[in-house]
Amino acid sequence: MSIDVLAVGGFGLGVSLFVERAPAAGETVGGATLVNTPGGKASNQAVAASRLGAKTGLVSAVGPDGAGRAGGELWASEGVDAAGVAVIPGETMLGAIVTDATGENRIVVADGVLADLEPAHVRHSVTEGGRARIVLTSCEIPLPAVRAALAAGAAAGAVTILNPAPAPALAPADWANIDIVTPNQTEALALLRDSAPEAAGATQVEAAQVSEAKAEAARVGAAQVGGSEFDGSEFGGSAVGAGPVGAGPVDAGPIDAGPIDAGLVGAGPVGAGPVGAGPVGAGLVDAGPVGAGLVDAGPEATAAELARRHGVTVVMTLGAGGVLVQAPGEAAVHVPAFAAGPAVDTTGAGDAFNGAFAAGLAAGLDLVDAARLGAVCGGLAVTRRGVIPSLPTLEEATAALGNAGLARLAPALRGLAAATRSQSANPRLQDSQPQGPEHQGDQPVSPQPQGLRPDDLPPGTSRPPSCPLQDTQPQGSQPQSPQPPNYQP
Repeated sequence: MSIDVLAVGGFGLGVSLFVERAPAAGETVGGATLVNTPGGKASNQAVAASRLGAKTGLVSAVGPDGAGRAGGELWASEGVDAAGVAVIPGETMLGAIVTDATGENRIVVADGVLADLEPAHVRHSVTEGGRARIVLTSCEIPLPAVRAALAAGAAAGAVTILNPAPAPALAPADWANIDIVTPNQTEALALLRDSAPEAAGATQVEAAQVSEAKAEAARVGAAQVGGSEFDGSEFGGSAVGAGPVGAGPVDAGPIDAGPIDAGLVGAGPVGAGPVGAGPVGAGLVDAGPVGAGLVDAGPEATAAELARRHGVTVVMTLGAGGVLVQAPGEAAVHVPAFAAGPAVDTTGAGDAFNGAFAAGLAAGLDLVDAARLGAVCGGLAVTRRGVIPSLPTLEEATAALGNAGLARLAPALRGLAAATRSQSANPRLQDSQPQGPEHQGDQPVSPQPQGLRPDDLPPGTSRPPSCPLQDTQPQGSQPQSPQPPNYQP
């Protein structure tokens, strides 16, 4: 069995309440509209990637209850291979989501049996039956299970993507197993705050500065919680942003608007330059009395430091500010957001982005074009209520790519879908051939633009500082057909 995108993480039932405004503490607000839909980041991301044509699998856990059975029906209908879903005695995860008229949401999650997902099951599911080309892991499962997914994916030669929602505290060994990390700005700051500078070769002075900065960094992170990033929640996303795509301010600048945040602060005068007088990329740490902590100097500085410190490619979502792609040692590339219409519900935007980004890589797109595809799908997702109903289909995504001036990306997706359609029974893709004179002459049957083979990693290397994502078209035989969904709770 060969899987394009294997999503590892959570599934649960989302109980969504849509209200004019969210209640204050101790207040009851009536007149809500109730919608029950399947959710959970990994499941959402798997469905998002499958709808765009990727052969997709899921590793998660459910209980033997109605929510678990609903998940099985969902995955069967969406063509997601659920062989890696464990059935554990107990209750399936439940998320309660309150969304106001601006599209902002507030989410509370009961983990249920996800808290019991064992690393051994994850390792077995990632490696059994063949190779996943991309392992996309989110963090609604216990940290040992997250680590197991990253390590097993890296050992198998897959491209590993970590969607750090919520942001975990990772060890250097964990970072060595990650090729790409997809945080929002809040999560990126948390990842920097929780990583030990010694692991990146920093000096003891820098380590002491970061240790003293913990309280301030926690305040900075708390100030951003509830902001408007693509994927800031634990159950499928947070607000996307201001204007037609979202409802709140996006990256309104440094958290502290005063002179502290004039730039990446170094050992010299505050804001003296992007690096300061200390070692290049020594960290977002002010050595002087003005803010002795991790200070948000803007997304570019945060992404650059995260990439430098851990040798990973950072794809940071900024809501209506778009997406920032930062490979280690390279210039950052900004991808603008896509405004598909007024924001109605932003809950699934982050999962739409991550699933589409992974599918784009599987289709052979490079990092930046895959991020463009993700931004388009995230922009589409906020215009509809509910997570699963908001995830774009292949037809919707290709039409939106045309509207965004990115029609050149559509053939790669159609080629990926054609390869999947010829090898599996994904019901979403059976009749997805574009029709009309504008598509005459298309050759979607060609599996040419698949890219990202696991064996593209150089022999004898543990993990490269930046995974190879370009010029990786497969040669020779096509991968074997994945098994049809066989989840039976």
